[in-house]
Amino acid sequence: MNTSHLFTGYAHKLTVAFGAASGLFMALIIAGAFTTPSVGAQTPITTEQEAAVTDSQNLKRGNSTVKGRAVYDDTGRPVRRARVTLVEPNERAKSRMGATDGRGEFRIERVAAGKYYAAVEAPGVLSLMSFYDFGDSTSEQIIFEQSKSYFEEVSVNGTSDVEVKIRARRGGVITGKVTYADGDPAINAQISVWRKSPGAQGTAGRLAQVLTVFGGGNARDSLWTDDRGVYRVPGLAPGEYYVSAAEADSPEVEEGKQVIHREGQASLNVTYHPAAINSHSASPVRVEAARETGDINITVAERSTHKLAGKVVARRDGQPLKRAMVSLQSGDESAVAFPFFGDQVKGTDDQGRWSFGEVPDGTYTVTIEPPYEPPPPAPAGDAQAARAPRKRFAAKQQEIVVAGADLADVTIEMSEGGRISGTVQVEGGKPLPPNVYVTTKQTGAGRMMMFRPQARVEAEGKWTLEGVPAGDAHLSAGVMPDDNKFYTKSITLNGRDVAGEPIKVSEGGTVSGVRVVISSEVATLAGRALAAQDGKPLRGGVVALVPADPGKWRSRDAFLYGNISAEGAFTVNGAPGEYLVVVWQSAEAAPAFDEEYIKARVADAPRVTLRTGERKSLDLTVPPGK
Repeated sequence: MNTSHLFTGYAHKLTVAFGAASGLFMALIIAGAFTTPSVGAQTPITTEQEAAVTDSQNLKRGNSTVKGRAVYDDTGRPVRRARVTLVEPNERAKSRMGATDGRGEFRIERVAAGKYYAAVEAPGVLSLMSFYDFGDSTSEQIIFEQSKSYFEEVSVNGTSDVEVKIRARRGGVITGKVTYADGDPAINAQISVWRKSPGAQGTAGRLAQVLTVFGGGNARDSLWTDDRGVYRVPGLAPGEYYVSAAEADSPEVEEGKQVIHREGQASLNVTYHPAAINSHSASPVRVEAARETGDINITVAERSTHKLAGKVVARRDGQPLKRAMVSLQSGDESAVAFPFFGDQVKGTDDQGRWSFGEVPDGTYTVTIEPPYEPPPPAPAGDAQAARAPRKRFAAKQQEIVVAGADLADVTIEMSEGGRISGTVQVEGGKPLPPNVYVTTKQTGAGRMMMFRPQARVEAEGKWTLEGVPAGDAHLSAGVMPDDNKFYTKSITLNGRDVAGEPIKVSEGGTVSGVRVVISSEVATLAGRALAAQDGKPLRGGVVALVPADPGKWRSRDAFLYGNISAEGAFTVNGAPGEYLVVVWQSAEAAPAFDEEYIKARVADAPRVTLRTGERKSLDLTVPPGK
């Protein structure tokens, strides 16, 4: 079973997964975190996504050059051959990247005016990704506020050059050994590290996977045990973690054919430190910056396992689907793994077959990403043919229970889904900005999928979403990456308001005539955040505007955020409406953002009404612990 096609085009799938208004660090991940060449990318918007980022950056470029040297904070020695990132948290399009040479020197040209935070990405040092929580990308600004003290601040005026020394701060390290009950080492066991997010009012919260593959090192150096069963995970931000190990999956042998070794493939037999079969029973590990926490040993829990196998077929004719991506994810809802990193991934063969071995009893989510088949080349000069709708299968998730026996004949049917088409206009007849995207998500979608239908809006405002799963679809629109300068004012279908309401999609059907209106008349709330005890400005933190209508809390697109500066000033831009104002201080842990947590936090929050295009001032007095 050839799986070489599975991981190509990952950077583009990441952007799709997070939508048009992608997270603060997603463009940076796309630019450099995945370095595997894209051969036969699995998504139709590969070049368009790249163009979207490039076009927007062109609009934001200035004439400043940021140059200097990156050194290790503890030794002063140069950080050689490493990536340097300039992040402008309030205007993501301005963020830029460069690299150090053999002397640790770097030069980043055409940097626009703004306040940046400079980070070095190298094995063992703290990077922006060290703090990121893929379980809840909507809390990114809060997470950034917690992490920015570890990175250099760089002010750029857009015309003059700036010289800066960047200090790379070493992260914490977790080391240990993974063994079987008889003391033998567990070789090539996959190590995963998890960070806990707080729950509402003292509840347990959840675990979110930390992606230690970022940071410029070899993933196998930190994610897999060696021949002694020893592992070492560097570059961790200070905090409390949980560590798990998964045995290496047994190689496949098909009817006497050659053994297929799957580099980096772990089984689903996961054990948490020290010997727990689920995250609820795991023991936490405290990590400090630049310190090594050792002897975090794991004894592999002995459990019976079973084979889970089946095939993927087209619902309309029963034909097998080859090259589909199949992921099996554990039903441990307290641990949120980033798709296709913490669980098994397989590709279907020419007969649409897939299989997983050594699956313990439990409930699992099977996620099937359909194969992408590029459209046939359009006749020369026929631009309309190039835009013609194409049949594409819809992604699907299905729950499967393994209980005491093999499941060898699970058949999963894939439908072609439906299509949604329409137009996007800017309020007041203004020109359409570049890089406008329309995307959809289904209710009850379960775990996050790498692919969800997304369409880049054409210059004349037309768009078509293909491969939309049958059922209720919710539409959203955004301008990537400058989503804070526009907001979606209305989404209508045949004159009916469907913003926040589901659109019924039937298999093979087409919903047309959707009209999306975006507006540049964003509302603005600005002011200062002051400490109640002494009236002094808060130094850092985030102001969050939570919709006053609890019915909108499920859509994180409805939340607005703004950073609090060192002088206590903040600015929040976004859609007009009625909001509850909440402040998260830098010292606080990033919230879980479940509805119970929000209820507790907004109980005594001030209420503000923002009108279209209005700029309102508000000083916030923040009690201790709020």
